[in-house]
This record gives sequence, structure tokens and C-alpha cells, in this order.
Amino acid sequence: MGSGELSWSFDRAPKFYDSDIKADDYQVIFYLKMSGKEEIDMDNIEQCIMPGMIDRDPLNNLLEKMNVEYCPKLLGENAWPEGVKKEFAQNLHKFMCNLTDACHKRVGRTQLYIPNEDLHDIEAAAKEKDQIQRLEAIVIYWTQQIKKLVSNQDSQTGGD
Repeated sequence: MGSGELSWSFDRAPKFYDSDIKADDYQVIFYLKMSGKEEIDMDNIEQCIMPGMIDRDPLNNLLEKMNVEYCPKLLGENAWPEGVKKEFAQNLHKFMCNLTDACHKRVGRTQLYIPNEDLHDIEAAAKEKDQIQRLEAIVIYWTQQIKKLVSNQDSQTGGD
């Protein structure tokens, strides 16, 4: 290793779920280098390095960042080819359904993911076939969540 290089191994990686560390007891700070070609100096550090932090529970932190930061930016991207954008939006909403469900299920709640879709013009939205399909897929996911919830409640009250 050259001078100034740090060694890192998976043995020293933070362990969030299989240790005695409580989610509120730590923070993970990270820095992402934007480009591998440019040498970083004090003049370009803000353009080359993106800092980030994972605070509290990593799964809840991811949900919060996805809802507040990443989903609006990614779904608002207009420079992508239309096919890529449609496929990405569909898969992103599916991921968000699962992530929302997983975060809330751990604390005994059922939460329905509500996508941030532009539905101000209902007539125009009704003509957007891809948007209708995305929303239908989300409603199907909700139906599955509700069926599981009702089934679990019925099985718990069945013995009473």
C-alpha cells in the first residue's frame, strides 16, 4: 500500500443488526467520490466529493432519504429515454412498496405506500397508460398487505 492509503476489511465493517448496538447509538458517515479521473484538491473538493450520513436505523433512514431526496429527483428526471424512465419508475415504486412495508412491519404496523404522482389533471392522468399500470400495481400490493393483515387478525382472534 502506498502512503496515505487506508486499509479496510469486512471484519471492521459496521454491524447494525447482529450486535448489541442500538440503532440510536451510532452514525455512519460516508463520502462518495464523484469521478475516478480527477485529482481532488481544495478548489474542487465540493464538486468531487458527496458526503452522506446514515443516522439511527439504516432501513428507516433509507426510507426517509428515498421519500424526501431520491424519489423526487429520480422520478423527475426527463433526460432519460422514455422506455428506461417508464421501466425505472415501475421498479422504483415496487421497491418503495417493499421498503415501506418492511420498515413499518418491524414495529408492528401496516403502512400503505402512497406514490407521489402528478394527478392534478385527472383526465390527462387517465390517458397515461403507464401511470395507470403503476398505480394498479401499487393497489394490488395494498390488497395483498390488507389481506395479510386481516388474515393475521382473524388467526389471532380465532382462539379467543
